[in-house]
Amino acid sequence: MQSIFGRQDSKSFNWFVFIGFFIFAPTQADDWQTSVDTESLLVTVSRTDDMIKINAKVFIRSSPDAFLALLDSANHDCSWLAHCTAVKIYPSQSPTVRIVHTILSSPWPLQDREMFTRSTHQFSPSGDHLSILVEDISQHFPIHPNRVMLRNVTAQWSMAHSHDDWYELNYLGSAHPGGVIPDWLAEKAMQDATEETMLAIKERLNDE
Repeated sequence: MQSIFGRQDSKSFNWFVFIGFFIFAPTQADDWQTSVDTESLLVTVSRTDDMIKINAKVFIRSSPDAFLALLDSANHDCSWLAHCTAVKIYPSQSPTVRIVHTILSSPWPLQDREMFTRSTHQFSPSGDHLSILVEDISQHFPIHPNRVMLRNVTAQWSMAHSHDDWYELNYLGSAHPGGVIPDWLAEKAMQDATEETMLAIKERLNDE
């Protein structure tokens, strides 16, 4: 079985190109519906086989290095991540890999949710394009009696130079909501959380 930390050598540019294509390609295969379309943010949603998929795009006056630093600081302050109450980043054997435990609050009477993920990042040779692949590794961790474990969590982040000091930040994520929750409520919650998170990231990075 492969270690949850992955391989130490993750410098293949072919991997970077594949992830970049996968982030921008999904609208060709799925039935996506626009839920938010403003000057600040674009969010589209798709549902397939009980899985909810969210695709979001925002323009940020910042850099890929600053965005990665924001992610790495989540164990000290995750207030930019919607409904986040705590993040723990475990020590990793590779500088490009993060093992992350995230706890998310839920309104009463729903139980709080948590997820364990492995995040692997890759910069382009020029350094102006960042791709991050997020994989679910919850099967390696025990279930908390008072929380619902999110399963089948996958996500990709891509941040690429657009023009001048502006970068385009893209997010594509999917997950089964877990627990007993109506489909429409789960979809609405994921849409709202994505919108809140993307706008908070933009505000945080633009202020730096």
